[in-house]
Amino acid sequence: DIRFHFHRLSVNLTEFVAELEKQLLDLNLDHVDIMQPLPIEDESRKLPGTGLYKGQPFYGSWEERNNIRNTFSDLLEDMCKRNNFTYMKWPDNFKDKDGKLKFEIMEPRQSVHIKPIYYYTEINKK
Repeated sequence: DIRFHFHRLSVNLTEFVAELEKQLLDLNLDHVDIMQPLPIEDESRKLPGTGLYKGQPFYGSWEERNNIRNTFSDLLEDMCKRNNFTYMKWPDNFKDKDGKLKFEIMEPRQSVHIKPIYYYTEINKK
């Protein structure tokens, strides 16, 4: 979870993706789809209590979390290219002019999830 754990735990993203790659290759699957991490929403979005970690809605600034997301995305995309996995990106219209996830893409009532209409299976139908 980029909102809390990658930054808080100082996760080495290169090592994390290398371990993911190893595990995926060990599974010897015929096809692998990897979804790009969602854009990071603006910090002003109110979250429900169930979306908090130790009473906080996120760890680190938006810029720090967005940098992690971008680095993680790049590493995942490179992994996919090396292994002929499918790498799926979210549409640009999910983001506002500042690169933040638009609130209208997310479920109402302060959920931490996107609306079902925007799930990947729905994107493919459009």
